[in-house]
Amino acid sequence: AKAPTPTPFFLTGGQYDPLILPAWTETTAGWLRDKGYENLTFRTYSMEHAVCLEEIQDLSVWLATTVRGE
Repeated sequence: AKAPTPTPFFLTGGQYDPLILPAWTETTAGWLRDKGYENLTFRTYSMEHAVCLEEIQDLSVWLATTVRGE
């Protein structure tokens, strides 16, 4: 693993996504961690290839705390 990288990431996926398979998002999360991106928030949601209210709420909180520092 490389030295920790402070760049924050918010990565999400749908548990039933037929376009971007859940295994691919899990692999991406692992790859980012292996490259030193420790400031990674990774969540999955019970949906296909879509956006859900819970995801928008989680992103809103993440933006407020991670980017704006609230």
